[in-house]
Amino acid sequence: MELLTDEALIMAGGWHPRYARVLLIQYIDAEALALVDGNGNGAEVECEQWSWTSEGWVERSSNGIGPLDGRAPWTWGELADIGFVVGCAEPGTTVMVKWGTETQEAIANDNGVWVGLFDERPATSSRPTLVF
Repeated sequence: MELLTDEALIMAGGWHPRYARVLLIQYIDAEALALVDGNGNGAEVECEQWSWTSEGWVERSSNGIGPLDGRAPWTWGELADIGFVVGCAEPGTTVMVKWGTETQEAIANDNGVWVGLFDERPATSSRPTLVF
């Protein structure tokens, strides 16, 4: 399995390479979640799920999650068949995320973004929480 590249994500999304920036790519088995700032100013971030197939990486789902600035420090959702929790923090900050019975450690990258991926979505009535 090859890793997704920033260039491949930007090209597939149709964004202008001068402005778009990939904030994060995280993998879980043969799935990847990518956060892309399509115009480079943080006004609208896209959350995309990609799957590795015999044809290479295929985009399965895409959803806007809002702006980087001024939003809640974290948000969550589901794309195709994975659950995600994403947030902003100072680079290097460790966050513990619990969803259902699973707890994960997430570390904010150099862009100040962290993500927890859950390959088995908890019951729809369940909501993720941050564990301190």
